[in-house]
Amino acid sequence: MKCIIVYQSKTGFTKKYAMWILEKLHCDIMKLKDATKEKLTAYDCIIFGSYIRVEKVRGWNKMKALAGKKENKDLIIFATGSTPVAMEEHINDIWKKSIPEKQLQDIPHFYMQSGLNYEKMGVADKLMMKGFAVMMKWKNKKDGKVGAQDLGKSFDNSSKKFIMPLVNYVEKK
Repeated sequence: MKCIIVYQSKTGFTKKYAMWILEKLHCDIMKLKDATKEKLTAYDCIIFGSYIRVEKVRGWNKMKALAGKKENKDLIIFATGSTPVAMEEHINDIWKKSIPEKQLQDIPHFYMQSGLNYEKMGVADKLMMKGFAVMMKWKNKKDGKVGAQDLGKSFDNSSKKFIMPLVNYVEKK
């Protein structure tokens, strides 16, 4: 089975995960901006990776259009974000907001916790996240949550362990 990872990364976390998956699966890799329908027709399996921004997996519509019909291809998605993996309900809501329900049922999807990198964010993203961080800090204090992640500064909770469900899925194929 010929497989490729197609990804887009804004602050580096999705790229990091794509590279870790590449190390395990020894497949091809390409940035989403360089992908075309013609290039992707050579592959039986397409692993699409992207980041979550404003509670949506970015680039899905473009990837779906490039991948075409799934009849003879396996299409797999992974998304990275700062949300802790333990917040399954919230992560499921993000999937539902990002991908139509029928597609979501048919396409294997995996979430990989990452972090925030303010140094690589644009001004608008920084302002949005800083505002959200203040709101969450106030909410956590009000709810009595001690030790909640400080969203007002950069952090990295990435781990190779988060790629293993996807890697195992692909290897079984």
